[in-house]
Amino acid sequence: MISHWKGTGKKPVIAYAVAGQGRGHVAKSVAIAQMLRNQYDVVFFAGGEAYDFLIRAELPVVQIPTPRFSFKNNAIHIPGTIRRNFSLVLGLRKILAKIGRDLQELNPALIISDFESLLPRAGRKLSIPVLQISHQVVLLCCKTPAPLKERFNRFKAWAITRIMISHFDRALGVSFFEAPIKKRFRNKVAILPPALRETLIERTTTKRERGEHILVYLSCKAFGWVMDKLANHPNFQFVVYGLDEENLPEYPNVIHKPISPEGFMDDLLGAKAVIANGGHNFISEAAWLDLPILSFWVEGQFEQWLNAWYVEKMGLGRMVDSIQRTDLILAEFLNALSHSPSRPKARIPDGNQRLHEGILAFLKENQHHTPSRLRTTDAVT
Repeated sequence: MISHWKGTGKKPVIAYAVAGQGRGHVAKSVAIAQMLRNQYDVVFFAGGEAYDFLIRAELPVVQIPTPRFSFKNNAIHIPGTIRRNFSLVLGLRKILAKIGRDLQELNPALIISDFESLLPRAGRKLSIPVLQISHQVVLLCCKTPAPLKERFNRFKAWAITRIMISHFDRALGVSFFEAPIKKRFRNKVAILPPALRETLIERTTTKRERGEHILVYLSCKAFGWVMDKLANHPNFQFVVYGLDEENLPEYPNVIHKPISPEGFMDDLLGAKAVIANGGHNFISEAAWLDLPILSFWVEGQFEQWLNAWYVEKMGLGRMVDSIQRTDLILAEFLNALSHSPSRPKARIPDGNQRLHEGILAFLKENQHHTPSRLRTTDAVT
């Protein structure tokens, strides 16, 4: 069942699959869908936080299962993650058959996937063209730096990404930093600047006044300990999104707010700086706004380490390179805000137009696609 479906039947359909955990994937996917709305009807397939976001935004969406991670002590908890996803693995055959029937009913011209693995697998049985658009394309298809202590984590990230991005006809990686593409992918992969939300671009066309607060977005609840660190700096006001408000200590200078697109955008545009974990989309938007960034990352999650490392390498801000150095680096970051009005050194371009052109070019190449028949008993691997 498609929620909030308002298709007219006059425009071709794109099925857009979105990873369910973390809000960066869905924010980017909505930004890309907005570029295509005049020419295509976009129907999302999502679960978890992405599904909740799309329902609140009253966008057409089909709910699907989504892999979920468990966290403990600032790191992914493997046993807990296995337990959370056991039923999904057991029911995979039926899940893929159901998705296949939904796709046949929609008859999409294209599947776009943002780090979601089920739709591309179901679409392969129907011979539907698949375009991957995500930052994780960089992990799979590009050469990335890593110190010795991060190389095993880099391998794990590559292996997980290989499972999640198991099939594509073309891939567009979005990234605020440049990374060389591996030779074997050069004919089917391009790396483009980040996609930015339409409302962000629209609201920055007029003069923007920076406020005095620091916006804190920590999408993983494992970062609750950061609140105690912020409380040690009473001369700064922190507005925090993404954590469980019911189970956090209260401090006079730390304001917790529930996620809402409008409120979050207001606080982002009025911030003097941001503090974030290593999620790519939020870092990209903050960097595009020229906001100084302090970045943490989930231990063992190489993509977040990589993003935080590039934040510092590109002069966009600071990375917290170890939990033990959090107090020192946070104090240095805040001290620099007080004494130096200088903006980040790098300028992040808007990749929306190039992404739009890349999608339309891929659609043109595959405009004669006719879906195959899919038996409901087919297993997709």
